[in-house]
Amino acid sequence: MNSRKEIVGLIPAAGFANRISSLLTGSKEVHLITLGNGSTRVASSFLIESFQEAKANRSYLILRRGKWDIPEYYLDGRAAGIPLAYIVSESTRGVPYTLDKAYPFVKDSIILLGFPDIIFEPHDAFTQLLDQQQVTGADLVLGLFKTDKPEKADMVVFDKDRSLKDIIIKPKKSKQIYTWIIAVWTPTFTEFMHDHLKDKGTLLDDTQHELHIGDIVRRAIQAKIKTSYVQFDSGSFLDIGTPEELKKTKNQDWLSPFNRN
Repeated sequence: MNSRKEIVGLIPAAGFANRISSLLTGSKEVHLITLGNGSTRVASSFLIESFQEAKANRSYLILRRGKWDIPEYYLDGRAAGIPLAYIVSESTRGVPYTLDKAYPFVKDSIILLGFPDIIFEPHDAFTQLLDQQQVTGADLVLGLFKTDKPEKADMVVFDKDRSLKDIIIKPKKSKQIYTWIIAVWTPTFTEFMHDHLKDKGTLLDDTQHELHIGDIVRRAIQAKIKTSYVQFDSGSFLDIGTPEELKKTKNQDWLSPFNRN
């Protein structure tokens, strides 16, 4: 575990959830899920629990104005077992811009990035990424999971020695089988992203309305930022950000891997 810098979790929560808004009664981050063991919990609690497992010192939820049900639910994070703070933002042109709102507060920290609408196992995945970062000295470590839905994912391309080569964002078809859904990075990557976002014209083309965090990751790979990864071949994940996946939270067979005591 890295003992030289604070470990800070970042949770981007500034979106509108347009794809599933008609199915929700509040913010998707606090959408209530009933597990097969009878317990109930909100969607983002899985991620916050994983931050706690990784011994994060604190976490920031970056909110869009109006999503007040999230801080109302978590308050200061005491009940969740980890100090939580909130950064309130206007809507942004993508997750990287949302994350950059936390730059003044986290620029010297080790960052854990997860998405509040993605439930995943194993719950100690961030701990494994932190261990990999310490062993390799990488400035960016990705958590890779298998997916059969490339059109909804950032597909990871390896070179011949299995190093990270590229990220292909939501291709219609792909020979690749891994996507990344969590990450750990050092201040080097935080600074890299912050510097690149200063000139949005170099990041967005005329047809692109939203900048993906995958765009920054692939630019970091191209810029030879030191990267590594951990493959979770026996891991599972469920992204509730689409109607099809949200409906799976009603199916206990789908949810069974995520039951926790």
